[in-house]
Amino acid sequence: MRSAKSFFNGAIARSDLRRYWPVLFLYVGLWLIFLPIPVWNRAAERNPALVNLTELCADTYATAVVLALIFGGIMATAVFSYLMQTRSVGAMHALPQRRGTLFWTHFLTGWAMLAAGNLLVLAVTALTALLGGLALTPALLTWFVVATLLDLIFLALGTLCAMVTGWLLAVPVLYAAVNCLAVALTWLGQQLAELLLDGFTMPDVQPVITRWLTPVYQLICDLGQSGPKYSPFLTGKLPENYIQNADCASGLTPQGWRTLLIFTAVALVLTVLSRLLYGRRKSELSGDAAAFSWMRPVFRLGVGLVGGLPLGMLLYVLVSVGRSGDFSPARLCVCMAVMGIVCYLAAAMLVGKTLRVLPKRLPGAAVTALVLVLLCVVLRADVFGYADRTPQAEDVARARVYCLDTSFTLEDPRSLETLVKAQAELAENRAADANYRMTFEVHYVLKDGTSMARCYRLAMTEPVKAALEQVARLEEVQTYVMFNGNVPPSGWQPTGGDLWLKNTIETRELTAEEAQALYDAAWRDIRAENVLPVDGDYAWLGVEITLFRDGDRYTISSTKSSYKELTQALLDLGIPAEDIGEINID
Repeated sequence: MRSAKSFFNGAIARSDLRRYWPVLFLYVGLWLIFLPIPVWNRAAERNPALVNLTELCADTYATAVVLALIFGGIMATAVFSYLMQTRSVGAMHALPQRRGTLFWTHFLTGWAMLAAGNLLVLAVTALTALLGGLALTPALLTWFVVATLLDLIFLALGTLCAMVTGWLLAVPVLYAAVNCLAVALTWLGQQLAELLLDGFTMPDVQPVITRWLTPVYQLICDLGQSGPKYSPFLTGKLPENYIQNADCASGLTPQGWRTLLIFTAVALVLTVLSRLLYGRRKSELSGDAAAFSWMRPVFRLGVGLVGGLPLGMLLYVLVSVGRSGDFSPARLCVCMAVMGIVCYLAAAMLVGKTLRVLPKRLPGAAVTALVLVLLCVVLRADVFGYADRTPQAEDVARARVYCLDTSFTLEDPRSLETLVKAQAELAENRAADANYRMTFEVHYVLKDGTSMARCYRLAMTEPVKAALEQVARLEEVQTYVMFNGNVPPSGWQPTGGDLWLKNTIETRELTAEEAQALYDAAWRDIRAENVLPVDGDYAWLGVEITLFRDGDRYTISSTKSSYKELTQALLDLGIPAEDIGEINID
């Protein structure tokens, strides 16, 4: 009799369906809340002709990522839960089925259940749209493809986690760790760099590699169109080629398709890798934290390093409470080494299922401590020249600067070139930790979408003062600070305004002539470079001026005694000197 081999077993698939249908029930129930019901409500609230089904579908992509993250992990843990118990795995592997058949049956059944749920939601949504008088669009089919591929991505990741451990409770823990490890390590590294690395400050956006190593983050950014790339707060304005999902016939932008397909390809690779690991996995290792012997040293070292980093910084804070004096790198190194050793030995006890790990694991613990100490030394010594590094001026799109008790944004290429040169001078002449008077912080947004940030402690030496004056005297800086970032267009003239005096808490209306006189005086201060004095020899004035014309409003606030022309114009209007504040007119 001929024997037949198949990669799929229907009986096992039906068994999975009978056992894990509640997962599918909950998944479909949540999707009914997030898609068909909002479609029905929108159609009932307004004219169906004004309801955009493409937009409604596109608005659920971020939700699709989150649901796929949750249920992909749950489904992977469920269908491969038999691997975590010796009796269950023994019974399953005793069946007359190849391991390949077992793996693909469980994996495809889990994915098919989620895909079937998406298909049911698609049908209900389409029926709801038709009953509400909405026209069906290709975006509904796109939603189905997006949701199904997202389920595949996170199911593959959850399956890989299930393959490398023998503890059922370890699967969700490992799954959560993999999904947030890159972001967590980046944040911890940035916290350590702020302590040790001169010139470091938190960047505006996460590094590109961090975003791509965190599928949830990158998928929400590109499918849900959120995050730094789509934030006018970081870029000043949306890109010229910016398009929304609803603007595309398919309901998803080319960038969204690209990101989705890249992660789908990665998911296929992870699935094949999981299949290979499943074939080499030993049944008797069920119940062990590490399902493969080669994973044990990796686990011990990883826990030692990842755990020692935050716990070492926490221990440093605890032992430094009440101590006076400057920051102590040596004390931080000791704390990091101690906690690295503790975490390494704890991981060794967990993997070995014994408390007797000494002296066998002392060499590994020493290596962990040495790596953490070397990391601190490398950062403190600035081996890679981080503090002195500046971008190429032609690569900078815009920059945000915080110094001299104010902040301003630069976009003009000539201003950016001056800023980059000034940063190099400030980096070369930065002060020691204990001898600084002020800080200079700059955040660059580069044309390739990345960012760069530096922060220097400065003493007011002659080279520092000269570098700051190069930046402060820029007309773009003077106008930005004078008008609080909202600079009037060329040729603009006010038709009226308000003058608020802090000392008397009174508001005075300005005629067109008075408003024009103050406006002209402000521009004379700008041309005289009076707006941002570097030496700090000024006092704050209790005056706020609002100028308007045809609905356009421009404000001059945070006024200083260095505004000599504006101060004289206020006196010429009859404002008492005591109501203005400190007068600084030659």
